[in-house]
Amino acid sequence: MKGKLFPRDVDVAVLVEEDQRQNVADRLRAMTLPPGFEVEFLTPASLEQNPLLALSLFHEGVSLKFGRFAEAVGLAPGCFYFYRLAGKTKSEKNRFLHALNRMVQDRKMFKMTAAVVFVPVDAVSEFDSFLAHWQVENSSVRVLLPRPQLEGLVLASPAVDRKQMMEKQAEASR
Repeated sequence: MKGKLFPRDVDVAVLVEEDQRQNVADRLRAMTLPPGFEVEFLTPASLEQNPLLALSLFHEGVSLKFGRFAEAVGLAPGCFYFYRLAGKTKSEKNRFLHALNRMVQDRKMFKMTAAVVFVPVDAVSEFDSFLAHWQVENSSVRVLLPRPQLEGLVLASPAVDRKQMMEKQAEASR
């Protein structure tokens, strides 16, 4: 669902041992699932054979038993967004940056530098819409950050003394 308010589909991965695969599949097929639910049966061996699928499940996956896979082991899944304001007027840049700062504060995002924002996986869809609304060029990369380092970051801001910010980040990384 990737944090979307109205997802078009819901992908469900059922991780089972190979000897239980058919039994679980039969039981699940006997249930009536709502339209848009797509079920994939995976085994540990199938995840070893497809590391990109395993990484995607680890990044976006939510376990009914353990919650977010990544968070269960102390990681924060999300994306680094790199945005460019080239071609924008000074007024457009100021309005965008003001809206961005509000969004960052309200949604537990982290402004890493003047043009890089860490967005938690639950807010990626919303942030994509935000950037599209403002017609801002951007690129992104999915990441898994150690939660203690992420929580120790100081939001980049002109009001924060650079030396103080670097000291806090160094302290957080210890």
